[in-house]
Amino acid sequence: YTNIDKSWSPRLYLMCSGRISRTSDCVKKVNELISYNPLLSKEVDRDMCVAIDLALSGLKENKNLGFKHLSESISLSQSCFERWGLVPEEVENKINHMRSHGAEAVKITGAGDGGFLLGLWKERPDSLILNSLIPV
Repeated sequence: YTNIDKSWSPRLYLMCSGRISRTSDCVKKVNELISYNPLLSKEVDRDMCVAIDLALSGLKENKNLGFKHLSESISLSQSCFERWGLVPEEVENKINHMRSHGAEAVKITGAGDGGFLLGLWKERPDSLILNSLIPV
């Protein structure tokens, strides 16, 4: 547990991916990657640790630098989910939809394969997409 004293409030929103995932299926996929490509799995794990550090520092920094680091964190952690094989095509389509409507970075939440998508915006999203988002 880490206490985060954030110095700014990012514009984070959730969107339902339209898929329900089972954590056990996601764990199975990650374990398969560990078995057949241990070097890649270690690289992905290291990147996820870097993403966590970027997010923590991003929330504590000034708004401009913090936004940059939080965006990098979300993008890096999303790439980890992709390399773990936990981003189905229909979820990727929703991620691209959020990006096309102004999200700077988007990542799948939870174990992957479905659930919610977390998006980071510099400005308040436009009304076209805002109705499909849940403010965090």
